[in-house]
Amino acid sequence: MEKLICKVGKLVERDGKFGRFIACANYPKCKYIKKGEGAPQNTTGVKCPKCNVGEMSERRGRFGTFFSCTNYPKCKNIIKTKPTGNLCSTCGALMMIGTKTIPERCSDKNCPNNRPDKIQK
Repeated sequence: MEKLICKVGKLVERDGKFGRFIACANYPKCKYIKKGEGAPQNTTGVKCPKCNVGEMSERRGRFGTFFSCTNYPKCKNIIKTKPTGNLCSTCGALMMIGTKTIPERCSDKNCPNNRPDKIQK
């Protein structure tokens, strides 16, 4: 939801915590920020399995990078590592890239395929 541009201020390019963006020159009074001009989202091309509308995209947070749905306010699906696009055969959650010994693992912590090395054979 964009706010109205104030009548006096002009749009200027600024540097911020998350990169460059375009905002009003009268910053403390006018908090207008032009949407869609920031850095493009790094989408993976994998559809979100929960909402089937958005795609999983790479984002940065205070604990590092993570992957979440682009349909954020409605869908809050988040996983730690890059999704592979496959679905888990046990629970239906997204499979994500694992480690060197575990090439692919389930993103659901309650699923036994989350730690396939711990499954008894």
